[in-house]
Amino acid sequence: MVAIAVPTLLLVMGRQSYQQVDAELRARAAFLGQDLLEEMLSRAWDESGYSDPLGPEAGEARTACGQGPGSFDDLDDYHGYSETCTWDGASFTRQVQVCYTDASAPDECLASGTTDYKKITVRLSSQQLGSLSFSTLRAKLQ
Repeated sequence: MVAIAVPTLLLVMGRQSYQQVDAELRARAAFLGQDLLEEMLSRAWDESGYSDPLGPEAGEARTACGQGPGSFDDLDDYHGYSETCTWDGASFTRQVQVCYTDASAPDECLASGTTDYKKITVRLSSQQLGSLSFSTLRAKLQ
């Protein structure tokens, strides 16, 4: 009877340990995604009104792996940004897409042109978790 109970108990304990690690990784991933999103939202809408194409201007770069915005001074500078870093022993990749969108279809990125709305998506991925996405809209204030 004990020989049957011990392996079953170890299996249950192993699952609980895996679920706890998974929950901790998901919480860390959520924090890392939200942290980058908040950093971006603290930047200006655009330094020149409407950028087209989106992305950093010559000489602008971000300090990698949570070390701050570097010389990114407006929202669209983050378009196309990607970094892979290790936090708390787990490797995560953060990728950013910034695009113009229309208020009538905020989930869609415009193929061309500019509007008063930018959609921001931060995608976080790791080998252990797969991927998570965080999106928000930002309107230009007149």
